[in-house]
Amino acid sequence: QDFKLKERLLAGQKLIITPDKKNQKRQRNTQAEKQILKFRRRIEITIGQLKDQFKLGQLRAKSLLGLVTRVMGIMLAITVGIYVNRLVGRPDLKIKELLL
Repeated sequence: QDFKLKERLLAGQKLIITPDKKNQKRQRNTQAEKQILKFRRRIEITIGQLKDQFKLGQLRAKSLLGLVTRVMGIMLAITVGIYVNRLVGRPDLKIKELLL
């Protein structure tokens, strides 16, 4: 099923970058594609943190302005957390430990 979807997307001139599986006979991703996948993984981890630690899915804003304000506050908190971690030499995404 995944193979059919991939073939359809390729036929439509879409660029598809999928992680190589460990059991593949030959690795097909170029070095640039591996960098993109590494960047994608960091984005997915950050989104997961936003959803879990900052309850991003449960904001319950009553207006678009309220939603935007709350999301901006959360993004500011994440950015400050990453900055503080860099100042003290810790991994960027270890933000939860800053609150303890």
